[in-house]
Amino acid sequence: MASTSGSMDLSRDVQEPHNTNRDAIMLPTEEKVSSAADSKVNEDDLEYFGGLKLWSVLISGTLVQFVMMLDASIITTWTYFAFFFIFELGSLLCALSQSSTMLIISRAVAGLGSSGLLNGGLTMIAACMPKHRRPRGIVLALLGTLNIPERTVKPTMREFLGSIGTSLDILGFGLFAPAAIMFFLALEYGGSHYPWGSATVIGLFCGAGGMFAVFLTWEWFRGDSAMVPFSMLRQRIVWTSSLAMLFITGVLTSGAYYLPIYFQAILGVSPIMSGVLYLPNILLQITFAMISGMMVQKLGYYFPWVAGGTALASIGYGLLTMITPTYPTANRVGFQILAGAGLGSSAAMNLVDDAHVSVAMAIVVFSLNFGGATFLTLAQTVFGQSLLAEIPVYAPNINAASIASEGATDFRSVVPAAELAGVLKAYSLSVTHVFYLSCGSAALAFCFAWGMGWEDIRKHEIRSQDTTEP
Repeated sequence: MASTSGSMDLSRDVQEPHNTNRDAIMLPTEEKVSSAADSKVNEDDLEYFGGLKLWSVLISGTLVQFVMMLDASIITTWTYFAFFFIFELGSLLCALSQSSTMLIISRAVAGLGSSGLLNGGLTMIAACMPKHRRPRGIVLALLGTLNIPERTVKPTMREFLGSIGTSLDILGFGLFAPAAIMFFLALEYGGSHYPWGSATVIGLFCGAGGMFAVFLTWEWFRGDSAMVPFSMLRQRIVWTSSLAMLFITGVLTSGAYYLPIYFQAILGVSPIMSGVLYLPNILLQITFAMISGMMVQKLGYYFPWVAGGTALASIGYGLLTMITPTYPTANRVGFQILAGAGLGSSAAMNLVDDAHVSVAMAIVVFSLNFGGATFLTLAQTVFGQSLLAEIPVYAPNINAASIASEGATDFRSVVPAAELAGVLKAYSLSVTHVFYLSCGSAALAFCFAWGMGWEDIRKHEIRSQDTTEP
């Protein structure tokens, strides 16, 4: 994905912090093999990194809805193990990659596998865990805990093969996948490979919108057998929870990516040390996810934790917009703690009826993937454009494009000592502009959280037990 003439590839602007929760669909094994593979890629191949992220998210985001149809029709464990094998195969290929092209292909395979891991794993957890124990927040401390209803009885493989034509919405997936592909390509190309107003970017957005409109029309025509039934989307708790998850994940990804970049660029620390400095945020997320989960289990209500957590996250990232190169360390850590505690506390989701467990799972997981991919791309655009605008103001004798192309750790080697303070100021302002995006995303999650309702999961558990007793 080389840049066109006259434009700068902003995917090369920063050096990625290793060992941080940086991608929208990163899983622990993928994180390790990705870091190992990155070290083998030549400097001349750095322009591929933006494409690497794109195809990983694209494959996972488009297939997660199709996997939902499989999970609703086939025994869950077989679906899960098949995609787990594909994911591990892609992870192995990532570790063995010797070029950026191979790394992108390997990450696409890993993305294919990861599309079935999260929703498949959560569905199995819902099948074997009572409702009142699911909000503990231990299994998915970093991503959030979903209070999903009990699983429905699955047909046998013979029954599934006999009804595959009606149970799988193949045409719906065929309409949805190109719409998602065009949308992600437009986000990837806009502002880096092509101007946002170029015919290529506008055409991709229009094509995505048109294809998505056709997809919605088909889903409405298919009714309850559609890939995404309209009867499901009309439930307030489903679409508000999905949108809240979308914006919460936007906060997670933009913060996890650009706070370590701030540490590398402004404080001059190594990528590993930047991950260490990011630990206050991560540890508070884990801690408060567990605390809020146990409190939801005890008190029964999840809404106060989601609303309060997103409000705290918005305040925390709003305060992080004030940090400067000389800002006190204690204040910066305190702001991280506030943001992390808010994100951890918001890790609680909703209840839907038993018949649509896999559909609800897929919708929420897709919102997670879509929010992370979208906000990471938006954050990259905000950072890159801000850096190009701020460097001429604070370091007028420095070529902004050359500084951006050097990355977060190498630009110091090409900046004269007399201009370094100005460049650091420009970098700091560019990162804090991304935190405005994070703050706004958390505020939107707070607004949608109000549509989730005051549901007592203890009463749902009692009603469920009453209906299952002979």
